[in-house]
Amino acid sequence: MSRTGIPRDPVTRFVRSLPGEFFTLNEVAGHLDVSPRSVRRLIGHREDGLGPARTGHLGKVTVYLYTAANVERLQHHFALRRHANPPGKAPIGRPRLWNAAEYADRHARHVRAYHWRHRAAELLERGEFEAAGDAQRNAAEITNGLRAQYRRRVEEVGGW
Repeated sequence: MSRTGIPRDPVTRFVRSLPGEFFTLNEVAGHLDVSPRSVRRLIGHREDGLGPARTGHLGKVTVYLYTAANVERLQHHFALRRHANPPGKAPIGRPRLWNAAEYADRHARHVRAYHWRHRAAELLERGEFEAAGDAQRNAAEITNGLRAQYRRRVEEVGGW
């Protein structure tokens, strides 16, 4: 695994500031091409070497730290699980639904929907019912688009 560019999010900046070479759970999942949930499920398996090497805390957020050796063990674990499936059967574990760009786009749309929902509440408090209705419709349109995109992607992947 390699680190490229300057990290933008505070968790990754925190991890990069630690002595030693550590990777976040999301970085490990991306490298192994599995969902973060599949990696998170193995957090309690420290005795098998599949859990994180260390945990750190950034405020109230727990950050799971993985070393290159942890990543190799996880890679071996997922390779064995994929190999154990009969031919033609889907691999065990959930595939990633979204790549990094799609995830960022979905996050931005969730933030916009949140804005419109709260804007509608503010307008209702002030008695501006028509504008509040417009804001609620904007939020609903964004949310419905996100849900439809999710359903389409789940069907493409083969269901969960």
